[in-house]
Amino acid sequence: MDQIPKSRRNDTMIDRRTFLVSLPATGLSFGQAWAQSARTGMFSGRSNHDTTGTAILEGRTLTLADDFVLDRAPDPIVGLGRDGKWDPNTFMGELMQKRGRQVYTLPAGINAADYNEAYIWCRAADVPLGIAPLS
Repeated sequence: MDQIPKSRRNDTMIDRRTFLVSLPATGLSFGQAWAQSARTGMFSGRSNHDTTGTAILEGRTLTLADDFVLDRAPDPIVGLGRDGKWDPNTFMGELMQKRGRQVYTLPAGINAADYNEAYIWCRAADVPLGIAPLS
């Protein structure tokens, strides 16, 4: 307080109070925006494979939840698609494991809003193993 001139101390305190009062409201709006940006979906198997569990696309991150399971499949990879069409440009990596939670990052230059499905794709056979519609 010694550094603030006496004539401005009250103004500064009002600014601080205003700031502190506005923090919860700002946090709420950020929380609401975050909740609206996350899209989720449930995997269903394709090409005679069993794929189940939850996919969560939030910002540039795709998370396969704890309930994720994929059966025996060679060379599974992770990416996105739209309206039943896989986009190989969205390749996020090889599937880390066939069960459980795992997190992938969208490649640079890819806009998550352009896609409405998460894919588990078989690179060897060039077929889908599972698709999760995201909403």
